[in-house]
Amino acid sequence: MISRAVPVLILILSLPAIVYAGPIQMSSSVTLISPPADVSEGKLESDTVIWAFPEKQNTVLTQALTIDISTPGTSPFNGVQNLSAGSVSAGTRVSSYFVHFDAVGAPTNPVTASGSITFDQSILGLIVLSQSLEDSNAILGFSGTTYDNSVTGQQVEGLEIVGGGVGKDSNDQITLSADRHTVTFGFRDTGAPDDFRVVTAVPEPESVMLAVTGLIGAAALWAGRRRLGPTVVALLLAAAINAPFARAATTYVITDLGFLPGGTYSAATGISSSGEVVGYAGTSSGTQHAFLYSNGAMQDLGTLGGTQSYSAGINANGQIVGYASTAAGSTHAFLYSGGTLQDLGTLPNDSFGTFSSARAINDAGQIVGSSGYSGPGFAFSSAVVYSGGSIKDLGLLPEDNQGGALAINSIGQIVGSSEGSVSSGGGRAFLYSNGTLHDLGTLGGSLSVADGINSHGQIVGYSYIADIGPEHAFLISNGAMIDLGSLGGASSASAAFAINESGQVVGGSDLAGGGGHAFVYNDGTMFDLNSLVPQKSGWVLEQATGINDSGQIVGEGILNGRTTAFLLTPVNVPEPSTGLAAVTALLLAVSTRALKLSKRRRFDAIWKTSARCDGVLRQPIRGGR
Repeated sequence: MISRAVPVLILILSLPAIVYAGPIQMSSSVTLISPPADVSEGKLESDTVIWAFPEKQNTVLTQALTIDISTPGTSPFNGVQNLSAGSVSAGTRVSSYFVHFDAVGAPTNPVTASGSITFDQSILGLIVLSQSLEDSNAILGFSGTTYDNSVTGQQVEGLEIVGGGVGKDSNDQITLSADRHTVTFGFRDTGAPDDFRVVTAVPEPESVMLAVTGLIGAAALWAGRRRLGPTVVALLLAAAINAPFARAATTYVITDLGFLPGGTYSAATGISSSGEVVGYAGTSSGTQHAFLYSNGAMQDLGTLGGTQSYSAGINANGQIVGYASTAAGSTHAFLYSGGTLQDLGTLPNDSFGTFSSARAINDAGQIVGSSGYSGPGFAFSSAVVYSGGSIKDLGLLPEDNQGGALAINSIGQIVGSSEGSVSSGGGRAFLYSNGTLHDLGTLGGSLSVADGINSHGQIVGYSYIADIGPEHAFLISNGAMIDLGSLGGASSASAAFAINESGQVVGGSDLAGGGGHAFVYNDGTMFDLNSLVPQKSGWVLEQATGINDSGQIVGEGILNGRTTAFLLTPVNVPEPSTGLAAVTALLLAVSTRALKLSKRRRFDAIWKTSARCDGVLRQPIRGGR
């Protein structure tokens, strides 16, 4: 039966994948959001963020659409407005995106902002003038969004690209790239919003329907000759129709989070439910500081009086935790809240130098990490929780003297790692629940570390699969530790660093040919994130360290030869058309009937001198801890 199905499988593989228009890369100043309730003047303001959102998608124009810029070029150019008015014909299938910048209040001096957006499909045109924008609102605008409207007395604002003669500057500028995939823009806001609309092409579905029709006919003819059961043919055809949509279902837009002023590297370590990102980055003085990325800008969080800091986690309330050096040269856990960096202190010990770190915070404000002390030739650290202004020692597994907590969920369950000594090479992931530490075991080797836990009690981390490695990412669900494998096969290392409420897991993995890539594990499959972003993006995504419940992913990668923090935002792909769905349903119905008839006839960390508990692939704090 399998050999008879080979020709049908070949036909299935020949079915073209479906590609939908959408943004695939944005500059750090641009934030992609869901359609807001209101973008009229004063409703969506920021001095630093340029907002972009999808409007009507995959829609067929019922009338010709007037556009202001129809050919590549810059407007204005040499002081001339340089527009290229045109139209998109009725019957064309398009998608629309709205770009909006509105400085806060009524600025005394002009507020400037610039950015760029790259789309996977060709840009048919740009709508930039006030009257054109108002006229196209009814055609392309999102039905749940309120736009400026002259009928209600609100001035519709486009871009001010009026030229004014050679050598004269206009307020705004916009460029459509020669390949028609990128729009670059600069705004100069003097009190009214700057808006424009991007109209992109969408592949027509007819080619897919023709392929499906040909597939049905060829398979039916072949099945008749081979006497292949109608159930097998129908199921294979249904898979053929829906597989392209499954392959295209999750892709990501990349946002480059940039650097601190004068710095040359950055890495993201966590993300909140609202998309705020924390991490660490180099400074102009060569030190390393914790950062918060919010509203399109990277903010230096400073230190506790020393030279170094590292932010590790952020909750839904915008509270940030990490660790930083003090003026005395030690390292202490911190909480950043309300614009203030607070020293959380350490477990009391008067005889030796003490240290602490904070690694995660839940929405209730409970903070977990480690605290300990060190002296000549020895060190001790323990898992701790900060709550209600005090620090509590959670202890370690029996006979261990090194460890710490790495994550906490919404109900106060805590995970981390407990080890015997720095040089032993062994250790165990633990779960702290109901006042007790539980050894989570390993995948067969001598080491395991638990890095993340969600409110369902699903735990992720990494473990040796043999006494000398390699380590593999794991997921514990329903009491069972599952080996997630790696991108490079059984002999390559991998590690999982975070999990969201949907059970999506992110981390990093070695490749068979060397090097490492970031991954997302979803529905039983590990995906290389580099295969889910544009191939021409210029990025190599090396590790993913955080994921929120919206599926946004953060981590670090290489861009232009430098380690750079990234944010990935999933792109929503439209569902298969009703026509394809109907064909699938029909095929399955026919197969069910055929089956019945045939029957009638006859399946880190800081608490130890090594950086292992930071994650096997995580970079230790640069410049020393």
